[in-house]
Amino acid sequence: MKYKLLSNSDLKAIDSLIEFYGGAEHINSTIAKMRDYETRKKILSDKGYGPMIDDAETLVKRFPKFSGLEKKLKVTYDPNKGVGRSQVSGFQGSGVTYQCMKRMAETTIESEPCFVPAEMISVVPLTDHYVYSGDLMATLTMAENIMKTSKFCSTNLIGIPNPESRFANLEKVLGEKFDRKSLGEGLSQLILKNQGTPFGNFGGIEVANNNHLFYLDGVVRTAMETGADFFLNPSWSTIIAACYFGREMPDLSFKISMLLSTQNAMQLRMLLNIINEYLRDDNTTPIFEINIGNGATAETFIQCATEEFEEKGMAGARMQDIANRAGINKALLHYYFRTKDKLLEAVFDKLAQKMFKEFSAVFKQDLSLEEKINFFFREHMTFLQKNPKLPMFILREVNRNPELLKKFLSNIDFDKIKTGMRKNVGDNIPEKEIAHLMVSIVSLSVFPVAARPIIEGILELQGISYKDFIEERKEYSSRFILSAVNNPEHNTDKRKEY
Repeated sequence: MKYKLLSNSDLKAIDSLIEFYGGAEHINSTIAKMRDYETRKKILSDKGYGPMIDDAETLVKRFPKFSGLEKKLKVTYDPNKGVGRSQVSGFQGSGVTYQCMKRMAETTIESEPCFVPAEMISVVPLTDHYVYSGDLMATLTMAENIMKTSKFCSTNLIGIPNPESRFANLEKVLGEKFDRKSLGEGLSQLILKNQGTPFGNFGGIEVANNNHLFYLDGVVRTAMETGADFFLNPSWSTIIAACYFGREMPDLSFKISMLLSTQNAMQLRMLLNIINEYLRDDNTTPIFEINIGNGATAETFIQCATEEFEEKGMAGARMQDIANRAGINKALLHYYFRTKDKLLEAVFDKLAQKMFKEFSAVFKQDLSLEEKINFFFREHMTFLQKNPKLPMFILREVNRNPELLKKFLSNIDFDKIKTGMRKNVGDNIPEKEIAHLMVSIVSLSVFPVAARPIIEGILELQGISYKDFIEERKEYSSRFILSAVNNPEHNTDKRKEY
């Protein structure tokens, strides 16, 4: 970017906040610890929430089972199309959540049962009472640990009263000044400027000036106290700050929503540029969800494009069909990826991560050769079973455009893989045959899937199930390679030159 999103003073202030709370590693480990069910139960028992949690454990056993509805309606799923989640608001504190659990348990015998949503969101302000009394932790415990909700989103409204001592301490640590007014009794409140409405945009949903620092302070305090790990991120300044703040905290994530839901391609590109500027080392981001009107994400675009390219190839795939799969306007897809070629590059980048990084990493680990070979064939062939069109798609497109292959393989350190193999096989395989060994391993895994129509036809004549054959193939291929490696004829002292 031509202009930095965060100035040096911004970076210094955020770094100081991280250090104030013990550093990124300490913050992350504390969040993880406070998410442990037994840890939460003990703390809540001491705070007087024990009976509520005990009863919640009993109530959840009476909940309607979604699996029963799936069976009744004959619901089927395609894992290759991604995951859809329902997010329900209204879980505003432990009392409401507890009463909701009672009501959900009662619907088991009713004609319209109520099921636990995949995600929950609450807009209860993070007051000191809510955070430190056990109210929020009890809510999270019932939602996450007992009802098994995958995500619970909390909301930090910065316009609420806070202890004056907190403002003073933060100013000393961060070297920043917060414009505020005294409310008496040791409390102060930020003066919300540049908010656009007489009401301060719902108590501070939009964050102006340097108030993103106060937003982050509320987030990290709450996370370390309760184990809350998912927060509503409502403004451009907090998004930028949170992306930088959470780079080394994988247990902390944010949802972009409220007034900042992106409604067009221009806003989406702005947002993606911010995310890209502060990616974590593993190329993930603290931003977990993005509201863009219809709930689609950039990941959704790539998934849908992969399906279209696999089925029809580059020549047959159409941007309109990809947009239809994603359920978005074609303009949103076109304005972000610009051309079908650029979208195909994005698809190949994603495939490279899925196909090679995960499986090639095992050859660098300190495992025995047998463990590595068994893992590779088991996991890689299972992956190909779930993505049966992938091998032919890759072969077709790299033959059409060899440059794609270079990009596809650019992130793979073949020297390290080869070194790891050399270490494992010792003197059983000559140096010049290591490459042959690596190609044989991949071929044994890929060919049965790529040539499925031929192999399946041959197997049918013999009364053999293709599915059973592939399951057996995983173990057979592993034994075949290990037998070849351990064959004494490969020993360089006994092997004839050719």
